[in-house]
Amino acid sequence: MHIFAEYVKHRVFMAYKQLSMEEKAIIKLLYAEGRSYHAISKEHNRSPHTIKKYLSEPQTQNEVAVKKQELADMYENMARKMVESITDENIKKINAYQRIVSSGICTDKMRLLRDQSTENIDLRTLHLSLEELKRQEQELLKIIGEKEEVAEVDTQDIVTEEKVKEY
Repeated sequence: MHIFAEYVKHRVFMAYKQLSMEEKAIIKLLYAEGRSYHAISKEHNRSPHTIKKYLSEPQTQNEVAVKKQELADMYENMARKMVESITDENIKKINAYQRIVSSGICTDKMRLLRDQSTENIDLRTLHLSLEELKRQEQELLKIIGEKEEVAEVDTQDIVTEEKVKEY
């Protein structure tokens, strides 16, 4: 029980302790790299609410956006250096599997940079799905039409019954 009490005491202390400048810098970097509030909070023994609150501040959001851009630029430069360092001789040395994977990655990157889809979409499946939706729509319209006809007949029956009562 003593260990649990110490743990609770530590959590309460950490909840009220201000984030240090070092913690703030690390939190911004981790978030810019794609870590979640929860993952950052576990790593730094902080409440996810504390992390979210700090990262929701407008100035912090701007700083994270700048950090993300810096990281993207760094990765772009690294990728460019890696591609430029590849020689025809290097390419000849890799096996077919590695060539296919490399080609696929390059194709995906090229399509992303051109704002094109990187997902394989089978047009036949889409066409069949569209046809199925049209068929279902027709069935629903038919059912709705039948219900409207039944409602009209019921209304006519009621009117007829009322007329009969009048006589």
